[in-house]
Amino acid sequence: MRTVTLPVAYMPLVDAAPLIVAREMGFDHAEGVSLDLRPAPSWSSLRDMLAFGHVDAAHLLSPVPVAMALGLGGISTPLSAVSVLSLNGNVIGVGTQLAGRLTDQGYDMTVQAQQVYGGHGYIEEWGMSQYTRDARIAMIYEGANGVQALDLVGRKLAQDGGKHVMAFFDMVKTFCKDNAGKDEAYDKAFIEPLTAASKDLQAAGMYFMQEGMKNPNNALSGSYDFMHMFGHVCLGLMWAQMAKAAQDALDGGASDKEFYETKINTGRFYMARRLPATGMHLARIQTGADTVMALDAANF
Repeated sequence: MRTVTLPVAYMPLVDAAPLIVAREMGFDHAEGVSLDLRPAPSWSSLRDMLAFGHVDAAHLLSPVPVAMALGLGGISTPLSAVSVLSLNGNVIGVGTQLAGRLTDQGYDMTVQAQQVYGGHGYIEEWGMSQYTRDARIAMIYEGANGVQALDLVGRKLAQDGGKHVMAFFDMVKTFCKDNAGKDEAYDKAFIEPLTAASKDLQAAGMYFMQEGMKNPNNALSGSYDFMHMFGHVCLGLMWAQMAKAAQDALDGGASDKEFYETKINTGRFYMARRLPATGMHLARIQTGADTVMALDAANF
């Protein structure tokens, strides 16, 4: 299907998520549109980009179209408000397993960003030390990630007879089955690693069921690894979906070829260099609780 490129300006805020998700997941192409998203530094910049014809649409505060139609601010431009993207207070929520993985990894990335500067990473004028401190809180509030991991394995995993985690496994399995065998390169880069990682996650769940009944510490000692495993598989599924959407866009003659090729290459990196960590986490889980619980509390 031929697509029409639509330049759209937006502010990089949570309420722009429908636009960003539509492009990342390929929902725009399903409607015959290729979103050319252009971030802006301020609401006034968005207004000007729209008023002077640099974009065809924009993510705006609701009073702005009215103000522009009235000529307030010096620019009189009639606009149509075609969609409400958000109501105040909207958020993007993720599950414990993905939140733990993302916040831990986010903190690691700020530390690596400090490393790029060498010793200057500790100098306040560069700002990296502030990013590191800010990222650290995301691992602590709303229950520290370690506590959330214990809750994930100790309560949520078996909730409602385990039907929720089984539904996730089925979703991954269905995606792999529906998309395998169509492109050998895609299978090798995305389907095969995702299938292997999902099997690692299922093996960890089986270990908890079998060994956790004998000793609950066998399950709880592996909870943090399990949280990261689950997060990896979630992200692996997302990258497989994004790569498929990107390839579909390229096959459909998308104008932003470099963007979609970069998306696919980034996904390949994740699947090849990050997702295999599920094997490491599984091996650690299967060692059980002995080494974790070997020290008495007084020895700490």
